[in-house]
Amino acid sequence: MPTTFHLRVWTRFLVPATEARTGLPAEPGPPGGVYARFEHARTLEDTPDGCRCIDAITFTPALPAQKLIAILTRRWWVFLHKSAARRLRADPQATGIGMLRVLVEAEPDPTPG
Repeated sequence: MPTTFHLRVWTRFLVPATEARTGLPAEPGPPGGVYARFEHARTLEDTPDGCRCIDAITFTPALPAQKLIAILTRRWWVFLHKSAARRLRADPQATGIGMLRVLVEAEPDPTPG
């Protein structure tokens, strides 16, 4: 049975959101055939001392090695954030932090009312 994962990777940059937007690497698309489902949303939130970049990825691996694919996906996105931190000023204690969890999607309640 396929497992769906949700990954949130975030970094706090010490630059305005407009500068971070131009300095972040392009958002890569999913490699073909590795994911049965892949959704990505990037958010830049202004903070008093810069901005926070949050990448939220929801994916379902298409291959049997689901946990391995989840771990490699997390490492890839943390790498992207750390690469951006080399180009942009970033808080070293908040650079490329990733949280990966199994997503339990809610099923509709079969009881009426």
